[in-house]
Amino acid sequence: MEAIPTEKPDRQLRHKSTQYSPFLTRRFGLALQVASGLHFEQHRKGTAIPYIAHLMTVSSLVLEAGGDEDQAIAALLHDAVEDQGGLPTLDTIRRLFGDRVADAVESCSDSTVSNPEEKLPWRDRKQKYLEHLRHAAIICSNHPLGKRRFHQRN
Repeated sequence: MEAIPTEKPDRQLRHKSTQYSPFLTRRFGLALQVASGLHFEQHRKGTAIPYIAHLMTVSSLVLEAGGDEDQAIAALLHDAVEDQGGLPTLDTIRRLFGDRVADAVESCSDSTVSNPEEKLPWRDRKQKYLEHLRHAAIICSNHPLGKRRFHQRN
């Protein structure tokens, strides 16, 4: 009797053709704790839904699209710099998770200022961010995909 595949065929091929690993390490758990701690008082705009739900969803979508652990961690932390402390927060992310994650988070941030009052207006930040994405590092490419898929669902 032939074995029944445990995954969809296209998923099996992707796993064999890339360095994808379905296992997440303690680093991912730490990133989840850091993201939760940084955003614990935030809610999704106009709702009572904790903001961490958005971050977990984006990270999940990155993983489902074949992203690696660093990309999933960057997705969890993608709003940390712009919402929770600017460059000092980025320095902490770099120290805890390394250059690859920190560079992705910085690339995915629309602002790095510490003081929220120093940020450009929302529309100006988003236009500047969209222009930046044209030249962004490939590691950031899964984050907008995950975030775009999240917003299409909601």
